[in-house]
Amino acid sequence: MDLGVIGVIMAGAALAAAIAAAAVSWSGRGLWKRLSREAKLDRLEDSQKSLREIKEILESQGAAAQKHFQKVGIVRFNPFADSGGDQSFSLSLLDGHGSGFVISSLHTRQETRIYLKPVLGGKAVGFVLSKEEEQAIKVAK
Repeated sequence: MDLGVIGVIMAGAALAAAIAAAAVSWSGRGLWKRLSREAKLDRLEDSQKSLREIKEILESQGAAAQKHFQKVGIVRFNPFADSGGDQSFSLSLLDGHGSGFVISSLHTRQETRIYLKPVLGGKAVGFVLSKEEEQAIKVAK
């Protein structure tokens, strides 16, 4: 779950707690008892409206969060038998639908090559993935 969604949920919970605390405070002071039936209904309707608005915000944030990078996978490897170390890597960055990209860096003493391949729904689009790139996608899920 995205941190923004968690923040909105926490804000909603805090608002609900504040409403409950206010109701307890009002009843403790006799204010709630002194309110007319219509005033009580108005306050309850306002509270229900606020909760509906919070619910709508949470739902829209949840839908928007699916478009942010949520899944990250990285695999380090040595693509060349004649050089040492796992200096090369494949990194996948995917959203909630498994779409994004895989970036691979192949490192040798003479050069570094970088490749970027788009991913849609966990599958490469227009390119063949290496086993390390496929592994990076699996790690991200």
